[in-house]
Amino acid sequence: MYLSLLKEEQKRVFLELAYEMAFLDNDFGEKEQFMIESYCNEMQINVPPVIRARSMAEIIETIKEEWEGREKKIVLFEIIGLAMIDGNYDEKERKSIVSMTEIFGLQDKFRDECEILLKEYVEMYGKMNTLVLG
Repeated sequence: MYLSLLKEEQKRVFLELAYEMAFLDNDFGEKEQFMIESYCNEMQINVPPVIRARSMAEIIETIKEEWEGREKKIVLFEIIGLAMIDGNYDEKERKSIVSMTEIFGLQDKFRDECEILLKEYVEMYGKMNTLVLG
């Protein structure tokens, strides 16, 4: 939703992180692939092949050191959405999100609010799809 606000290099770093998160639960399915394609459309960049050149820890460290608070909030919000999109927000994903929150210097309250709103959004999106397409 907010990825177009990132700078060009930040968009590429975000995609690296998105791929790492998508593979974290060993279940890179259609919904995650669709979400990454949607991210690319939003950021007006071509969908790259799977990018896995750096570890999640290295990517997170880059964001921590080089990005401002607003960009960190955008990343956390969008990554939570990716983790939740398949309806399986597992413990490994949750731990990673909690860790990112701390490393980025963001408040737990922000993360919790993101999770609540994104859960509601995913549920509503599913209902709309069922209504229109079902």
